[in-house]
Amino acid sequence: MESDQLAALDAALNAEKRCPFVLDADALTLLAPLSRKLDARDVLTPHVGEFNRLFPGLLDNAPTRIDAALEAAQRASATVLLKGPDTVDCRARWARDRQHGWQRRFWRPPVRAMCWRG
Repeated sequence: MESDQLAALDAALNAEKRCPFVLDADALTLLAPLSRKLDARDVLTPHVGEFNRLFPGLLDNAPTRIDAALEAAQRASATVLLKGPDTVDCRARWARDRQHGWQRRFWRPPVRAMCWRG
């Protein structure tokens, strides 16, 4: 059954004309570990466990969750919304801004990262 689901997901992601996808839950599990580029309009919404399966070792080796999510977004060529107590939303085309802290919104172009505290 899982191979059928993966085949269907691959077909959808590889379609010549397609809409953007929001990928969560089982779709993330099927893609893990992520070894493909996605469409820049796609959004991955992993919690920490899914993130670790998609991007093994990235969260443990990154200085912050922002850095990990930015690197993941660049690897995937998509938006990554890393869920948790401090949710991080990063897009592949945005660069880092190390001079600001966790709760700051970065709107100074071209640097953009949003963080929410729950």
